[in-house]
Amino acid sequence: MSARRPRVRDVALDVVWRADRGSRFVDDVLASALRRGLERTDRALVTEIVHGVMRWRGTLDVVIDGARDGGRMKPRMRWILRVALYSCLFLDTTEDRVAVSAAVDAARRSFGRGGASLANAVLRRAIADWPRETVEHADATRDIELGDGVVRRGPAGSFPAEPIANLAARGSLPPWLVTRWVERFGIDEARAIVRAQNRRPGVHVVALDGDVAGVRDRLAALGIDGVPTETGVAITRGASRLHDDDAFATSGLVVQDPAQATVVPALGVSSGDTVLEVGAAPGTKTLMLAHAVGPGGRVVALDRSQRRCASVTAALERAGLAARVDVVCLDASALLPAFDGRFSHVLVDAPCSNTGVLARRSDARWRIEPDAIDLLASRQRALLTAAAGAVAPGGRLVYATCSLEREENREVVDSVVDSSGASLRLDTDASTPPSADHDGGYWARLLSARPDRG
Repeated sequence: MSARRPRVRDVALDVVWRADRGSRFVDDVLASALRRGLERTDRALVTEIVHGVMRWRGTLDVVIDGARDGGRMKPRMRWILRVALYSCLFLDTTEDRVAVSAAVDAARRSFGRGGASLANAVLRRAIADWPRETVEHADATRDIELGDGVVRRGPAGSFPAEPIANLAARGSLPPWLVTRWVERFGIDEARAIVRAQNRRPGVHVVALDGDVAGVRDRLAALGIDGVPTETGVAITRGASRLHDDDAFATSGLVVQDPAQATVVPALGVSSGDTVLEVGAAPGTKTLMLAHAVGPGGRVVALDRSQRRCASVTAALERAGLAARVDVVCLDASALLPAFDGRFSHVLVDAPCSNTGVLARRSDARWRIEPDAIDLLASRQRALLTAAAGAVAPGGRLVYATCSLEREENREVVDSVVDSSGASLRLDTDASTPPSADHDGGYWARLLSARPDRG
């Protein structure tokens, strides 16, 4: 055990360090690391540690700073301590001595005997200061909530006293973002959102044909158990088999969060329709659209990234749906004018701040800056305006984001509708906050009122 666990933590440390140093998306670095021949259980543990450390790094830093005697700390030492403390404080399957030993060894390799001594001292003090407790009443000033009434309760004064700063520190989120949510939703709903953003995201499966009742049976045939939801099945056992079993790729099932599973149905695609999808990667919605249009319909899927377009094409080929889709790898803003009025249905999956999916995209909370939301909203308005021109008279357009921010959602839609000269009208929209069971997001369905020039 001791020979195996340090290697797992070395891999996790390497992933978070390289992602941070190279300003790379952690999912991309992690995917590369998982191809190194790790066993399934090791891959699962590396993934858990990497995403857990990224998700909770703000709170972990509070613990680290409270357990040391001041002075400057080199960035790599902080990452070593974060990896170890996440294992000790958040994983109930980990022996503290294993995580501490791995961190001390990593610190010795990087900083010599003094580094090893520092890592050992900080970790042992932090573990002693933050015991695992089961509590009847939460202390909203110094608890790190692990779920099921289990918390890590630190010493008095561990977190700031001011309510928003306290919530941001305990929830491992930038204070400016928590401030936005408190101002918009109120403190109680903001607390619920913060809690949801720190959950371990589950795996949810839907059927391309919309057959909710049949999803569970098809999964059972693959040896996978789950609980039915309104749109599919939430996996309870066997999730690792989804990507290991080739049968899943041809089962007519896809992995999709319940909040996202409502987007394509909102578009109302039927057999024989022509559909334009803007922002196609990673391809789950493309698969759903390809199935919906049938052999007589057509989907044009746009994405600007060559790598992501390749993943969309590969997913279509595995599912046997590639013949129905043209995957076009170009910037949508350059191509959309050529599509004037050509599509009965258009789906715009807009680039956004991702504030509804921070639990799933663990490093996104540290990438987004306050001024980025207004910049994104400007780009979203331009993209939606251009996409609206591709809708045929009487056609439908769905605009979707993974954001909670009104500036990226309803305000974008209202602005584009108001400037459309009555050629667009809002039919309906839906805003979903994240919860214990699903991510957050937004979609709006617009109807084209353009006159038919034919």
